[in-house]
Amino acid sequence: MSDPNLKKQLPGFLIENLTEDKPLSESEMTVLENIWSTSSKFKYDTADTDAQWQKFKAQIEQPESTKSRKQFAMFRWAAAAVVLIVAGIGISQYIGGEDKGFTAIYHTGNDIQKVHLPDGSDIILNAQTELIVNTMNASKRELVLKYGEAFFKVSHNNTPFSVKTIKGTITVLGTEFNINAYPKSLFSVFLKTGKIDMKFSGKTVTLQPGQCLQENTMHQIQLMQLTDNRNYAWLDNKLVFDSTSLSEVISVLESTYKVKFVYDLQMKDEKINITIENLNAEQVAELLSKTLNSKVRVE
Repeated sequence: MSDPNLKKQLPGFLIENLTEDKPLSESEMTVLENIWSTSSKFKYDTADTDAQWQKFKAQIEQPESTKSRKQFAMFRWAAAAVVLIVAGIGISQYIGGEDKGFTAIYHTGNDIQKVHLPDGSDIILNAQTELIVNTMNASKRELVLKYGEAFFKVSHNNTPFSVKTIKGTITVLGTEFNINAYPKSLFSVFLKTGKIDMKFSGKTVTLQPGQCLQENTMHQIQLMQLTDNRNYAWLDNKLVFDSTSLSEVISVLESTYKVKFVYDLQMKDEKINITIENLNAEQVAELLSKTLNSKVRVE
């Protein structure tokens, strides 16, 4: 039972307070009763789950004077064992049905979160993101990026891996790609390595490495070829532009910093190489000024 993903699905009071010197609360008892009731639906070897639960419940509910600290610890670990039995036999069935396999919901606050899935895939979730693992079993891997941004590094196998978004569904066997689906941002899907298909508006588009499906201000999705890391720079807080036109660089910077950069428009088509790391908007303007030998300022 060393699977970290499994552990996260156990009730917090059992993980954090297993040896506290106090009886189980009414709410804790309710959680355990629900889990025990669910566990009785599985196909075990012969076992009278109702009788076992009543016996266990009676032990927990003994008067305080008859219990020692050692007994409390024992009963809490016994409660944990009940959950672990359910988890070992079928925690996924308890969550969402026998055909779904592993299921989970991940929601980030203001921090980035790394997720390792049972199939070996790794996902990095940006702040304010919600990702749902609907189904993960031997025949299919289906996820939903409800909102936010996520970078996927999908473990390659013969089981299709799909991510449903508000704009369409991305399907892949094994690759690395980024999805930006924040409600107030323009939607984008960028492919770093491998190959993916995206189905939207009744058509399917296949992306090659370096290509991006980008929503424009008219809410149309267009295929672009990129030479920079703008779509996954958030992973290490570093923007790297390689032979990118100044107008594109400025567009990305304005979107990133939420300010306007003023520069000589006659230089908009000039290709530049520049790396921006841990700088504020004013420092970026100063760096651009030195790189271009032309004044750039923040407005």
